[in-house]
Amino acid sequence: MNPFVVGQRWVSETEPELGLGTVWAVETRRVTVRFEESDCTRQYSAAAAPLRRVTFKPGDAVTSRNKASFSVDTVEEVEGILVYCGNGHELPESELSDTLSFSSPVDRLAGGFADASALFDLRAEALSQHLKAKASPVRGFLGGRVDLIGHQFHIAREVSERRLPRVLLADEVGLGKTIEACLILHRLLLTEQVSRVLILVPDALVHQWFVELLRRFNLHFRIANAEHLAEAAQRDPAGNPFTDDQLILAPLATLKTEKHMLNALTAGFDMVVVDEAHHMEPEGHSFQCVEALARASRGLLLLTATPEQMGQKAHFAQLRLLDPARYPGFEAYKREADGHRKVAALAEKLLDNKALTLPEQNTLSTLTKAPGSDRLAVVEDLLDRHGPGRVIFRNTRKSIKGFAGRVPNLCSLDATAGAIALHHEELRHEQDQDAPMPDLADDPRIHWLARHIKAHRHEKILVICTTRQKARAIESALARHLSVKIALFHEEMPLIRRDRNAAWFAEKDGARLLICSEIGSEGRNFQFARHLVLFDLPTNPEKVEQRIGRLDRIGQEHDITIHVPFLAQSATEISARWYEAMGLFSRCVPGLHAIGATLKAPLDGLMDQAMETGHVPVPELDELLAETRRVTADLAATLEKGRDRLLELSANRPERIKALLAMVNAQDSAPELPGFILRLFRHHGIEVDMADGKTVLLEFKESDEPSLPLPPFRRNPLVVTFDRNTALKREEIEFLTADHPMVVGALESFLGSDTGNAALACLPGAEENGLLVELLGVPECVAPARLRVDRFLPTAPFRMVLNHAGEEVTDRWSPGDLSEALEDLPTPWLSEHPSLVRELLPGIMKQGTAEMDAQSRALTDTATVAMAAFMDREISRLTALKATNPDVTDAELTALVTEKRAMETALGGCRIRLDSLRLILLMP
Repeated sequence: MNPFVVGQRWVSETEPELGLGTVWAVETRRVTVRFEESDCTRQYSAAAAPLRRVTFKPGDAVTSRNKASFSVDTVEEVEGILVYCGNGHELPESELSDTLSFSSPVDRLAGGFADASALFDLRAEALSQHLKAKASPVRGFLGGRVDLIGHQFHIAREVSERRLPRVLLADEVGLGKTIEACLILHRLLLTEQVSRVLILVPDALVHQWFVELLRRFNLHFRIANAEHLAEAAQRDPAGNPFTDDQLILAPLATLKTEKHMLNALTAGFDMVVVDEAHHMEPEGHSFQCVEALARASRGLLLLTATPEQMGQKAHFAQLRLLDPARYPGFEAYKREADGHRKVAALAEKLLDNKALTLPEQNTLSTLTKAPGSDRLAVVEDLLDRHGPGRVIFRNTRKSIKGFAGRVPNLCSLDATAGAIALHHEELRHEQDQDAPMPDLADDPRIHWLARHIKAHRHEKILVICTTRQKARAIESALARHLSVKIALFHEEMPLIRRDRNAAWFAEKDGARLLICSEIGSEGRNFQFARHLVLFDLPTNPEKVEQRIGRLDRIGQEHDITIHVPFLAQSATEISARWYEAMGLFSRCVPGLHAIGATLKAPLDGLMDQAMETGHVPVPELDELLAETRRVTADLAATLEKGRDRLLELSANRPERIKALLAMVNAQDSAPELPGFILRLFRHHGIEVDMADGKTVLLEFKESDEPSLPLPPFRRNPLVVTFDRNTALKREEIEFLTADHPMVVGALESFLGSDTGNAALACLPGAEENGLLVELLGVPECVAPARLRVDRFLPTAPFRMVLNHAGEEVTDRWSPGDLSEALEDLPTPWLSEHPSLVRELLPGIMKQGTAEMDAQSRALTDTATVAMAAFMDREISRLTALKATNPDVTDAELTALVTEKRAMETALGGCRIRLDSLRLILLMP
């Protein structure tokens, strides 16, 4: 029987800080609870909801929503709703104050229940870790399995601190736009600034995003592709599948269906992310869909090509997606952009230590009040005033160091007419997946690859091809020529298998060769290898760059050799020579999207001709290559001319990010977290075995359902590490930090229970007989999570020790010394001394409660002062910035002022909630 009735009051055992909840809706399998004070709604399974019914008995004090308080005389029940009566009041439970929260260690002791002393200590440590995590300025920045790369974290912090995060991420290829977007999302989700996210990507990038989000950030997104949406419609024709999950990843093409578009639009997403946004035509259907979603969402991230590549009109259209009020017309935007270019030109002269003309000096004096003698200070001031730097984040390889060189190795292979014909059949198979995949055993590229493997016996070699069928065919063909350890990697393999094969490839004595399909290799980091074999070539230069990016990444310590074996006189010779003329095998080429769009038609024509005749049309190819060199050079010159140094500096400010990276490093190396987390896991019934100095094995009992969230596709035993470098090298290992769902879940599950909140112990060898009561209180403020009031609250639990006379003796009993000296006292001792709990303990607790109330008032004052100082600085900074930077909007400033007022109200209700107590018998 469903125990829930609309209007009843329940409290969350896993999130007691939400305050008192009200049952809003009851369905057969689900119950909806509204937590008014925290401004949030939760849905639970009716059969297993982590909720506790809130009831009061005669003698208890209750408070109504209108602040009226009275002592309960009697309790009545009317159709499942409790009505509290006393002193002339009749208060239905639905009208109880929303700010009440509950914990009952005294009731447990009174009922004769007590835990071991060690569990009280574990709870004390858990409280401390939980409070530190919630207040940490790097919360949400710890959990990513990523290198601590300055420009990526700078962008993530800048955007995630915005009240209205709406920006373009326009880094050059290979600089980590996807990582930046994921860092922003991870931070916003963990700090509960957003809860519902929709990511829209091209079909071909769905797997890459899914793996990146899951493996690097432990964010499990639902893939809402056509197949999933069709199944959802079959289950519930009237339902909206976009509301079934909080985190949705969908191909942008999905929105072409009107029903899917309307469902996405009405689903109420806080944040919309669009990858490859430069592929959307401003007049196209996809653009219009994103425009509608952008209007309905508070946050918007557009991952796009650099502004210079798109052209001014396309770039302006994307800026209008971010803020149509700020960018009302194209002509006004052009005039403003011209002004920005002049400012950028001045900044470039300052950065290059070039002399300014008198007109330039006069212009500069109107733009900044910084002393002209300090060029860096002037540039810093210009950066803050540079409007685009707040909405466009763009880094280039010229401004970011840490890339290795590329060494091209194009291998023209003689081939018979029959071999060329078979190769062209292979190319047709790529266009039509139903076409048969030819046998590659006698393919000249296989013979070349076998020789290459033998010649590089101690090297790791990454081979990338277009399809999973071809990856399997390459493996099968190589097996006939030599014996070598080969790992496969493609999208049809289970994620666990892919992880294992990637790990085997990374091992020193593991696989020498990893053969990847196009989709299977996306999102992976194989930079420990330095030989890349492009077994075939897509005709999209951006895809080729993505392949090279598997090895050519920030932090690559060695030059990488790019091997391109191709059959002479085949269609692939044309594409290989085309990329060679472009320079793509030698360096990262800017403007690939524009180059491809300009030259793809003649390239396709020549390749079709070669496939029909079996020969390369040399004069026409030479003409295409000459045109390719010209287009590439012209575009590079145009991009360099339009390069905005101020924009690049805004997107990468090392001095501003040093402190945050230092805090992340400090958390990474903090010695106390691993030991505590492993003790907590043991408490949850997980067997812990130290595998080596860097990794730990966690073994789960198959018969038990673990009481904490586990990684999807987990293995048993699960290998985990607390070391970032180990996690980066071995992607199959779970990287545990204070942000990890297992760690967060273990803490919330433990603290949401009553385990350790009432303990009984004795102290042998005490100086005299007596009792001690050790109390732990939690600073608590019921407020919407998005306000992050925890930033201003203490990061340690309030601790107090009282003797049997109710006198505070905290200073005499330090927590460490006291815990070490205590021994457990059998629980039956409580029932043998009932007067102690019924008569003596209430008096002691009265003194403790009075002190906690006094501390609560002090806490409110201290937290409010700290908050006001912080918010006033932010408001002053933004107000000053708004005076000179039009991209600081009224809405952003208003949101900041409103947030301060909301926090003042919330902090006014701060209290120290009694969480746990330990009753200690002194025994001489």
